[in-house]
Amino acid sequence: MRPTLYRLSSILVATLALMAAPAQSQGQPTTVPPGLSPGDSYRLAFVTSAVTDATSTDIATYNAFVTAVAGTVPELVALGTTWAAIGSTTTVHAHDNTSTNPAGGAGAPIYLLDGALLATGNSDLWDGTVGVFFDVDETGAGSILGFTRTGTSVAGTGFPAFQLGTQNPMLGNSNSGAAEWVQAGTTPNSTTLPMYAVSATLSVPSPPFVAYCTAGSSASGCTASISATGTPSATAPTGFTLDVTGVEGSKDGLYFFGTNGQQANSWGNGTSYQCVVPPVKRAGLLLGTGTVGVCDGSFSQDLNARWAAKPAQNPGAGAVVQAQLWYRDP
Repeated sequence: MRPTLYRLSSILVATLALMAAPAQSQGQPTTVPPGLSPGDSYRLAFVTSAVTDATSTDIATYNAFVTAVAGTVPELVALGTTWAAIGSTTTVHAHDNTSTNPAGGAGAPIYLLDGALLATGNSDLWDGTVGVFFDVDETGAGSILGFTRTGTSVAGTGFPAFQLGTQNPMLGNSNSGAAEWVQAGTTPNSTTLPMYAVSATLSVPSPPFVAYCTAGSSASGCTASISATGTPSATAPTGFTLDVTGVEGSKDGLYFFGTNGQQANSWGNGTSYQCVVPPVKRAGLLLGTGTVGVCDGSFSQDLNARWAAKPAQNPGAGAVVQAQLWYRDP
């Protein structure tokens, strides 16, 4: 008898519109730091590639400056967050302007736009040192080494007589992880220099995919399930993997996917469903693993890598993709 081809009924939806390729050194900022889980809180920070003087006594001037710089980077705009300057005037302290005052709570960890951890929270930011040089610009790749505008002491308060808007405001040094990162000397307020910026608190989003449909059972009673890890992307070369477990062992299979929506149509004489609306594209045959007659088989494939290698199959940014796995039984 000709083998029956079963399809797993757990279907993955990957929304490419919500995600971008992982940040690399080419100048794309890391907006979700590595190692965090969905729901985790964090903040982002950068030093501006643009420069400004320090003649204004109004902290809003400096907040507007760093916000305008962030507004030149689409990935930062897409976050929908606010940005504040790490700076002090005679009336506003930096730790209050940036909501990093240790008296107000522990705060979230702060990361640079290359993914490096700057500070674990509010107290860590203002304890006299930072975890790394504060030298990554708004693109995530540019290295801005040198003096910055702060008007601030190492404790996060305005440095008396040297705040922003005074004649000779305090400087920071992005090439230092010690106290000099924020308190490194003074210079006339007419000198134009970069500034540090920090975002409001952000939250790691839930993965942009969800399982649907009903799993069929194999001849040995195996009911497989599908999941995914990583970031679906129309441009990243790797980084989004579909995984299926609980498959009947030693059976070959393949993923297929489409962009025309979900369905749950009975297929063949078994318990399986076709859950992806045709037409579909096949992602290539995968060899089975596990033991014959035992539900210990599995399949794994990086769809980003498949789309990068097969541009004609790439659904394109903004597509909503439905994916499913077929495997042979018996």
